[in-house]
Amino acid sequence: MPAPNTGRRRTVAGLVAASLALILLSVACGREGREMAAPAGPAAPAQDPSTTEPPTTEPPTTSPPTTERPTTTEERPTTTEEQPTTTAATTTTEAGDGDDSDVDWGLIAIIGGIALAVILLLWLIVSALARRGREHDVLDRRIAHLVGGAQWVHDQASLELMSGAQSPERLRAAWIDTRRRVNDLAAQASEAAVSSRGDVARELRQLAAALGSLEGAIDTHVDLRLQSPGDGAGSIAVNESAETVNERRHALRAAIAPLAARV
Repeated sequence: MPAPNTGRRRTVAGLVAASLALILLSVACGREGREMAAPAGPAAPAQDPSTTEPPTTEPPTTSPPTTERPTTTEERPTTTEEQPTTTAATTTTEAGDGDDSDVDWGLIAIIGGIALAVILLLWLIVSALARRGREHDVLDRRIAHLVGGAQWVHDQASLELMSGAQSPERLRAAWIDTRRRVNDLAAQASEAAVSSRGDVARELRQLAAALGSLEGAIDTHVDLRLQSPGDGAGSIAVNESAETVNERRHALRAAIAPLAARV
């Protein structure tokens, strides 16, 4: 008994062979049909002898000769010669129109607009960076000036005003000049803080506040020294004011440190 797979293979092979046979038969029938449907060549028309007319014996008519000038016959070559020129001109015009229509002016305008937009954007970016750089340089110079002035107040001016070796007249004159400079530094620090941002603005405000606090403490100390007789309750108040001045000096030193690190 044959295996099932062998039977399937035979069945498939038979179907394939039958299909090929049908295809070949269809191709052959199609060729025969086309050959039969092809029209035959034109046949010569047959003449019927019964319908043939006998020749006439009438004399031929003679027409008088014409005397007109053959102008039309001479002008025809001229018209015929002008036609290629007109056709060539038309062809040239159509070719020129085709060349103009091939240029996409809309695309060129879009590309030009994009290029101008990119150039404008680059110019704005460069201008903004240059302006920011100039502002940064100006701010650095202002901070350096403020740090130098605040350090002078902390290291020199405040210590000279607290020394007891000066006479009342010299102490008063020195304090008037120092107080003016301290007030100017505090005002400049506040102005710089307004035009700054972030941590720099906060540090400048702290510097302005520290200068103002030190100015108030030194003013109180100088007034007590000018009014104190040098002993008793006056001396105690002067010593307490001196401690307050030292505290304000330490606060000023703490406010100077972050700005000094920037310059």
